[in-house]
Amino acid sequence: MTDASQVSRFAARLLRAAGLIELEAGQWESEWADRIASEMVANVPKDTGALASSIQSSAGTVEVGARYGVFVDRGTSRTAPQPFVGPAIDRVKPRALLEARRLALRVID
Repeated sequence: MTDASQVSRFAARLLRAAGLIELEAGQWESEWADRIASEMVANVPKDTGALASSIQSSAGTVEVGARYGVFVDRGTSRTAPQPFVGPAIDRVKPRALLEARRLALRVID
């Protein structure tokens, strides 16, 4: 039979785990956004370098500041696509998912 003290201890552990997950997930997001941005910069077509210079990561997000970035990445009716967003995500994703699993297991233990 479960008594009130066991329930209280379990609730305390859940709260601690939730706090750890929030903290660790924020750090994880920032780290992997930086890695994705680095992959994008490394593989973006570089005519003038302006597009590569416009790629930034902040608070777990990646932004392409150059307005024409989407046209380079996806192409237009007159230009072929030169993908750099999807391939960067594809290269980083397996490692990121593995690290996310490790993070979850570490917090649960």
